[in-house]
Amino acid sequence: MHYQTGKDLSDVKYIVGTGGVIIYDRHAYDILKSALYDAGKPTELRPRKPAFLLDGDYLTSAMGLLGRHHPEIALRIMKKRFRKIVGNDYESAK
Repeated sequence: MHYQTGKDLSDVKYIVGTGGVIIYDRHAYDILKSALYDAGKPTELRPRKPAFLLDGDYLTSAMGLLGRHHPEIALRIMKKRFRKIVGNDYESAK
């Protein structure tokens, strides 16, 4: 019998892409989509229906540090600066 270990990520609401390989690729959506749940691999607890965001300003690390003491400010900055990806149209992520 197989027992799943690790975190269950199936209900994750967002996947954030950061770094040049993702933010400058016109197919960022496809890259991030590869992290999704695959019915062919039911024992993997991957996200099922997240939204995809791009951190084009490389803020993720700084927001983690800021968020320790000022979580509401960090959240406000991320909501303003992270961009939603709706498909492979790079313009939709700018």
